[in-house]
Parts: sequence; structure tokens; C-alpha cells
Amino acid sequence: MIPTQAERLAFTSRGLVRYELKTPYRDGTTDVMFEPNALMTRLAAPVPKPRANLTRFHRVFSPRSRYRDKVTSANCSKGGITQGVKSQKSAARPVNERKETTWA
Repeated sequence: MIPTQAERLAFTSRGLVRYELKTPYRDGTTDVMFEPNALMTRLAAPVPKPRANLTRFHRVFSPRSRYRDKVTSANCSKGGITQGVKSQKSAARPVNERKETTWA
């Protein structure tokens, strides 16, 4: 049975954190040792800042580009909201829906 990540993590008698690797490195290393603060620093480094966009657009795809409406469909840069009907039950009143854009 393969141990989980929590089972591969342990404290040593010297106060270091020992992490057993799932597969050994090429040089034969099977586990790594960290100071507790160093481990926390490595774990926290890839976490993005709160409310930060992870996708950034540049040039014509940037939000303030004057050419964005020419390269995107349905004027999405100008808040391209289309009038649509949500369901048959609410057919009497139209609901504002944002048009989906596939970028693939």
C-alpha cells in the first residue's frame, strides 16, 4: 500500500521535518529534511495573493485595448450582455445573460 502525503511527513528527534519522497531521485535520495519554517516558506510560496487575477491579458486582449472588440466576439469587452430567456417558466420576462465565449 502506498503511504499518503500525511504518512510520509514526520518530525525527527532533532526537530526537523522529514518528508519521504514518493519516488527516489536519480541520485538515490529517498527523503528530504527541512526546518519547520523553511518548509512553511516553501509551501506558502506558490499560493497567490488574495483577489489577484491568475490570468493576465496583454496587447489586443487587454481590457482597455481599443482593438479588443475587433478580435473578440459579441463585443465582450464592452460588457456584451445579450437579452435571453432563462427558462420556459420565466418566458414573460427576459433575463440578462452574458454570452459565452470559447477560447479554445
